[in-house]
Amino acid sequence: MVKEINDKYALEHPGKLLIDGVGMQAHYNINTNPENVKLSLEKFISLGAEISITELDIMAGSDSKITEQQANAQGYLYAQLFKIYKTHAANISHVTFWGLNDGTSWRASQNPLLFDSNLKAKPAYYGVIDPDKFIADHTPDVVDANQSTAKYATPVVDGTADAVWGDAAQMPINRYQMAWQGANGVAKALWDDENLYLLVQVNDTQLNKSNVNEYEQDSIEIFLDQNNAKTSFYQIDDGQYRVNYDNETSFNPISIAAGFESATHIFGTNYTVEVKIPLHGITPDDDTKLGFDVQINDAKDGSRQSVAAWNDTTGTGYMDTSVYGVLTLMGKSTDTEPTPTPTPTNEPTGNSNSVSAVTTPQPVAIAYKDGVVTITPEVKSDKGRVIGTISSDNLKKALEQATAAANGKKQIVIEVPKQTDAKVYDIQLPTQSLMGKENFELLLKTENATIQIPSNMLSGVKDLAEQVSIRISKVSADSLSAATRNFIGNHPVIDLSVISGDRVIPWNNPNAPVTVSIPYTPTAEELSNPDLIVVWYIDDKGNVAPVPNGRYDAGTQTVVFQTTHFSIYALTFVKKNFGDLQSVSWAKQAIDVMAARDVIQGTSMNNFSPADSMKRADFIALLVRVLELKGTGKSAALFSDVQKTDYYYDELVIAKELGIATGFEDDTFRPNIEVSRQDMMVLTARALAASGQQIKASGTLNAYLDEASISSYAKDSALLLVKFGVVNGKNDRIAPNDTLTRAEAAVILYRIWKL
Repeated sequence: MVKEINDKYALEHPGKLLIDGVGMQAHYNINTNPENVKLSLEKFISLGAEISITELDIMAGSDSKITEQQANAQGYLYAQLFKIYKTHAANISHVTFWGLNDGTSWRASQNPLLFDSNLKAKPAYYGVIDPDKFIADHTPDVVDANQSTAKYATPVVDGTADAVWGDAAQMPINRYQMAWQGANGVAKALWDDENLYLLVQVNDTQLNKSNVNEYEQDSIEIFLDQNNAKTSFYQIDDGQYRVNYDNETSFNPISIAAGFESATHIFGTNYTVEVKIPLHGITPDDDTKLGFDVQINDAKDGSRQSVAAWNDTTGTGYMDTSVYGVLTLMGKSTDTEPTPTPTPTNEPTGNSNSVSAVTTPQPVAIAYKDGVVTITPEVKSDKGRVIGTISSDNLKKALEQATAAANGKKQIVIEVPKQTDAKVYDIQLPTQSLMGKENFELLLKTENATIQIPSNMLSGVKDLAEQVSIRISKVSADSLSAATRNFIGNHPVIDLSVISGDRVIPWNNPNAPVTVSIPYTPTAEELSNPDLIVVWYIDDKGNVAPVPNGRYDAGTQTVVFQTTHFSIYALTFVKKNFGDLQSVSWAKQAIDVMAARDVIQGTSMNNFSPADSMKRADFIALLVRVLELKGTGKSAALFSDVQKTDYYYDELVIAKELGIATGFEDDTFRPNIEVSRQDMMVLTARALAASGQQIKASGTLNAYLDEASISSYAKDSALLLVKFGVVNGKNDRIAPNDTLTRAEAAVILYRIWKL
């Protein structure tokens, strides 16, 4: 508009401009992209106008508080801006700051200026007076962009997870832009020759859309940069797509709505969004990279209380594609079409009560797709027992065709078709294939359960037949004791076993964990808090014990757990009713979930005592339980002040063997003294390392006002736990010397469990 006015005026008044000055109002925050400022400045200069920078300030921090990390980020942006201003100084008449100091600014609570409320120079001051030196002396915090993949397949867009979504890569949506907790979820991506498909499954505690602003309603937002240009502004191929839980949509820009489809499904306070986005800006193919992000807006009582994203933590994705992660299209074969979801039929699904006769064996089929080989075995069925047989030759052929995954292992899927009235599925395998001579995994799929077994499952087991059967059976409630039936209710129960010849092998191999997935549709109450769905192990005497790692996976609609021994397993829903959690609402979810698994227990039937201090021995026992750590049983003598009769003895033996509990120089452990927060961090970091968690720490703890008070022995542990969200601090302080409370301990355990 400025150029149009000037051009018209110049025709009538040669050599003169009607508008000869432009003021750039400069209210920024520490997430502002300086490249956008530079582009705007250069655009105005190109019009021939003189520029004035007005009302310059940069917001950082909140509640009149600013951490060292935020102050340095503010100083860095001021330095970047003044480098730009100096480069274009010939066209800038002046720069005006919007206030004298933070205390007198109209944005005082967000600390926007060069001096604090006491007129003390902040890093921002030094960034302004010598930008080059400040930039050279400071390294900005850089977070690596998330990377994921989209599988080549075409789903039915109906708001439910079709089978084709089953092995699509999961993208956790848990990087918070505001607040520190709130709604979160998981996204998956598929693609075909024309479209990108997204499935977003949201965990929420309240659904609300009462605010007229779409972004302040419970919704998901998808950001797409089709050519992955990572520009600081939107190009013609870029867009922002928003869908709330009621399937109401909005777009930025509105032109991208053409061809867009979406569907939602609500269960309790959780919901699923499935969308189709036309890929008009590119020709999609294998290895095509898209700029991509997805976020969850969490509304409560008419306003947005938190935002969680897959990648971006700045909240500027609505105008800046440089903050997106990267989604790579993969899995297209040159001679195949994308895998479609089968159209449902009205054929019977096997609910007949008749006893099936012996069926004619079906021939084996081997199919290859995306590096994974699927074998449909030769199957025969007799009176509720289905037998699928895999020969050595067929397994060998499959392994020759399969491609090793990133972990170096090949995966062979063995899928046994559902059979009418089947109660027991036996998958017969060559015994030598499970002795660990090759590195691969078998994914055994049946209607009762899917189990993922490693190729070393039977290593060390002797006197086996040439073939063994992995048996997956439904367990009738009538076969359980009355007490167990009452405890389990109507939930699924399965029996896993290894059969050699005519005998059951008591399989137990700590070096070969097996992952089990049981199909399950939760009730409305269970969907309101799916973390309370628990897996219980039932021993041969009918005793039950929790499997702490078991959890409900909304993406696959299964309950998943890992085990190193076969037995009977049941699903349950466990809801504790502690009456003293009103003052620790921030910890209630963690307490309920950990108590449901007996990782942590109440101090009585109805009380948890959240403010009580945690003792050293108790906290170590909790770490061992939640991570399900195991020892060899060959540990040397324990500490001099620990007896075999102590209730925490077994866990402490494991912790000492694994290097978690080291004790003091006088050979004592002092189990009953209160554990400090910094000692908690050291013990937790050691426990995570012992469990095989591959995490490394980097960065600083400058965001915490009391960072200097952390003892040197605890700093690395604190850094690691802060980076991975296990420890968040209290009121901008990490409080290393405070005593750990039971409520805080439960939250730490819950976050470890969620890793």
